[in-house]
This record gives sequence, C-alpha cells and structure tokens, in this order.
Amino acid sequence: MQEHRLTAFRHERTFTIRNIQEKQSNMDHETIVRTVNSIFIERFELDESELTPEKTIMGDLQLDSLDLVDMIVGLQQKFGIMLRDNPEVRSVRTLGDVYALFEKLAKEHPEIEANIK
Repeated sequence: MQEHRLTAFRHERTFTIRNIQEKQSNMDHETIVRTVNSIFIERFELDESELTPEKTIMGDLQLDSLDLVDMIVGLQQKFGIMLRDNPEVRSVRTLGDVYALFEKLAKEHPEIEANIK
C-alpha cells in the first residue's frame, strides 16, 4: 500500500514537471529574429540584408522618434504583448537589443509563441 502511494506521487510529480516544461516557450532565436525583422521590412521598407544585430535603430537604420512608436506598435501587434509599461524597452538601442528583449519576454510569457501572426 505504501509503495503504491509512492509510485502515484512520483508519477504526479513527473506529470507536473512535464506540464511546466511544456508551457515554456519553444521559440528559438531564429524565429524571434525572423519575426522582429519582418516588422522592419514591412513597416520601414528596409532590406533584410541591412538587418544585423549590431545595427543601431536610430543611427544605422535611420528611424526617427515617430518610427520608434510605429516599431513598438508593430512589435506589440506581432507578438501580442504590451510593451508600454516595460522599462527595458527604453534601453533598446540596437536590433540585437530587440532580439534579446523578445527572447527574454518569450521565456517569461510562453503564450507569445501562439500570438505570432
């Protein structure tokens, strides 16, 4: 009887761990890069070859403050997550910063993967 309870507990614990792992995002770096880049290509008519992680958004890609608002709106729509209250958005300077931010957000909010349109 005691052994049966122990086996049931182990099974339940394993099941719970698997559920947690399944809820974590499976978005890989390439998916995030491709999704972020699509915003820059669609909204700002940039060539994909220009979109490398070290490129500064306002300098190299020549976006202005209104473009930044448009970029944030596009990212929010594409990923289905609000960025307005996220203080990390203000520290974004390069395209690589955008990729890193969304990799972090994807880990924190696994539902982002389902929101990609």
